[in-house]
Amino acid sequence: MIPEPGLFTVHPRPELEIGVGELSRLYRDHPVVDGRPHDYWLGRSKYDANIKYGRIPGSLSQPWESLLKANVDGLTYVDASLPIGLLETHPRAKKELVLLTCFGATGAAIDYTYFKAAGFEKLRLDEEGYKRWNLRDYPLEKGETSVETGATP
Repeated sequence: MIPEPGLFTVHPRPELEIGVGELSRLYRDHPVVDGRPHDYWLGRSKYDANIKYGRIPGSLSQPWESLLKANVDGLTYVDASLPIGLLETHPRAKKELVLLTCFGATGAAIDYTYFKAAGFEKLRLDEEGYKRWNLRDYPLEKGETSVETGATP
């Protein structure tokens, strides 16, 4: 199927963004969803451009890649019908503020699309990601924790 051409108008929504400074003030009181691969969240691996291993303390793992599917033509898309593993193991109220982050912002944006489609009303997207978090030397934790995740094995 070939999509019909159309018009797309961008409407910036700065009220949905959160900077790393604000994230550092809010992360203890609100759930932080980390969109990076699960091994990165565990602190076992990292993107080459990242200067440190680990995650924001108390953050939850929901790798953005686990929310993607490919159609018969090989095109990749976010499948809003997939269950969010994180929400099965760590339920959240849909009116609760949820902070989304990743290394940059692409994975957090994919998680945002998915959580929004699932009915979450208060989402904020960290547009600076771990690059800025690590440059400011904010705290990190590593390894297994008691927090269940939405990561796929």
